[in-house]
Amino acid sequence: MQEAKLESRERFCWFHWQNLNETKKTGGAFREGRCWWHFRGRRTIEFDWSLWTHFCMLEVDIDDEDLTFHIGFPPVAFWFSFSTNWWLISRFAPRKVLSSNYPDTIVIDERECGVSISGGTLRIKPWCKSMEWVKSDPWWMRGVSLSVNPFELKHISHEVRRADGSWAPYVGTWEHEKDPDARYEETFPYRYVLKNGDVQERTATVYVDRMEWRPRCLRWTRLFRKVRTSIDVTFSDEVGERTGSWKGGTTGCGYELRSNESAEECLRRMESERKF
Repeated sequence: MQEAKLESRERFCWFHWQNLNETKKTGGAFREGRCWWHFRGRRTIEFDWSLWTHFCMLEVDIDDEDLTFHIGFPPVAFWFSFSTNWWLISRFAPRKVLSSNYPDTIVIDERECGVSISGGTLRIKPWCKSMEWVKSDPWWMRGVSLSVNPFELKHISHEVRRADGSWAPYVGTWEHEKDPDARYEETFPYRYVLKNGDVQERTATVYVDRMEWRPRCLRWTRLFRKVRTSIDVTFSDEVGERTGSWKGGTTGCGYELRSNESAEECLRRMESERKF
């Protein structure tokens, strides 16, 4: 009886909002924000907006919590979400068995449908799985991505430096059918000081590698290419503040090599600049 009285006094609908304009740019929440309408029975409607965006999209997706419509044409984008416990949405939402271990547990089959363009890539999603798709799934469950930016940078080569200064194609540890690339490796002592003053003494094994990217429409020329030369570092033991924790410290990293800088000079610069 008491619970019935409390339910009867519960508001039918209430509203709140959030400012998402964290960069404090002109316009405040009017420029970028989010608001909710909450209805009795834990049903909600959410509306998000961004009045300065580069996304172009027309999509709809559904998961265990929401049915969401995405609409975006630069410079504006909007999102409308309805919680799945609305009667109409709950009735027509696609369903699946959770797993073979729980054949009696039926959940919403998370799906995406729509088309979008961002970062120079066109993405088409006819009726895609939101998560856990595999290569054996038909294309309409995985979606299609097509590059529409002719100047998109594409990876061209990955090389390692040998002892004589020449470059050879990189060979990964998993490429057992190929001969080793004979990269030139050097070993140096490495010293890292923790915030509490403790000193970690490690051995760093270093080699130099070089990667190149070119615009997709200009692969045939070296014009406008991007080249990054760096050292690849492997430590003899964990390094950094997380050493010994469940997250673990750093066991290896890379650092960009400056022109006319040796591998050891780059490592020493990293030793003084980089924090782990």
